[in-house]
Amino acid sequence: MVFSGLKFIPSLPHLELIFLNLSHNEIESLRVHTQTTLQVVDLSHNHIDTITSEAFAKYENLRELNISHNNLHVISQDAFVLTPMLQLVDMSNNDLQSYPLSLFRSQTELRRVHGDTLVICCLAKLASSVLEVCTPDDLISSCEDLIGQRYIRVLIWMQAIIAVIGNVYVLVTRVKDYKKKKSESSNMNVFFVGVLAVADMMMGFYLFVIAIFDQIYSQQFYIHFSAWRNGVVCKFAGVLSLIAAEASVFTLLVITITRTLSVVKPYLNLTTSPAKFRLCLGGFWALAEALSILPLFVTDSFFADSSLCLPTIYTNLNENSWRYTLFLMLLNFICFVTMLVLYVALFRAASWNRFQREGNSRTTSNNRRRLGRRVFLIVATDFLCWVPVCTTAFIYLAQGNKVLVDETFWYPFAAVVLMPINSAMNPVIYTVLPRFTCIHSRQNTSKPTQQSSSSAQK
Repeated sequence: MVFSGLKFIPSLPHLELIFLNLSHNEIESLRVHTQTTLQVVDLSHNHIDTITSEAFAKYENLRELNISHNNLHVISQDAFVLTPMLQLVDMSNNDLQSYPLSLFRSQTELRRVHGDTLVICCLAKLASSVLEVCTPDDLISSCEDLIGQRYIRVLIWMQAIIAVIGNVYVLVTRVKDYKKKKSESSNMNVFFVGVLAVADMMMGFYLFVIAIFDQIYSQQFYIHFSAWRNGVVCKFAGVLSLIAAEASVFTLLVITITRTLSVVKPYLNLTTSPAKFRLCLGGFWALAEALSILPLFVTDSFFADSSLCLPTIYTNLNENSWRYTLFLMLLNFICFVTMLVLYVALFRAASWNRFQREGNSRTTSNNRRRLGRRVFLIVATDFLCWVPVCTTAFIYLAQGNKVLVDETFWYPFAAVVLMPINSAMNPVIYTVLPRFTCIHSRQNTSKPTQQSSSSAQK
């Protein structure tokens, strides 16, 4: 039987119904019925916000229940205790923040279950050994672990250790260099790279937070699922990761602009006004912090979209979260394209200036190769950080929410490998590699001197 235009469930004591369709009405609450013959009930697309323990007390033969697309906030742990015959339950598209852990304790015949978080599937698997289909799947977590796949867990620990130790080393060496009272231009370079190391180190701290809580919740993550995603620690980790990512991008952009202008337009004497560039960098950091904190005021669920506390377009974000995530992707994509253009201009200008000053000598060729290697590595790691993620997102949206890759692989790989890669690689590129190059170049330049002295002795 089908009804329409209802604001409450009608009483039908004299009808032995098997199928009852009350979908697309304005029903706000459930009340006890005596329809013990009912096997299929559709209450989808209503305004029900609470399911009490008595709501389905008389539905002992109920096999299929659809209460999707309601406003469910609360569901009793005894809601289905008297409906042991249930085989299909659809509670998707509601506002439930958590599910009672004993919700399906009487449902040993469950075959199809649909909800809004991984927890409902975990509870269904514990109750029924004949479960066939359960949604949603989680891109990151399993019922047992915050990080469901072993290789992701290993990569998170590796990235965290490399990012923190590498950037601490950068900070220590840059502080020592800064105290040597070099020229103002040298001190500016030291200052910029030190600030970049702070941003990259913050990304390492974020990864450590995820890795540590994965160990804390090991083997029982589904119990802590809602508390983790909606908790203060997850929000703090999400804000920290966004600040680290955006501040790193903006710092790299400022470094690129200053270096390009100092080579392309050297007559501007940019190094004579370091305060201006420190102020500019401070403004960009303030912008990064504002962009990272703002989502907390946009929606409470922004950082609860995944167990990594990062938003993703591959799940059902609300409209505000979706738009803000797309805005951040566009902003970072524009920054990286700008950096690519500036580095190309920097490389060409530097090569031409050195050619004019030194001629086409062997030293000049070595300098060009060294500069080319550093530019290539910097641009490559920048692009590995955000551009593939942004490009995939744009393709996903252009194809009408159809991905060309498996999102259960791509999202965790992008989140723990591509996005933090700059944090781990920047210390090598900006500190370790230049020092190694200098040592190597000194060894090469000392060989001709030794050869010439030996020939002179002969």
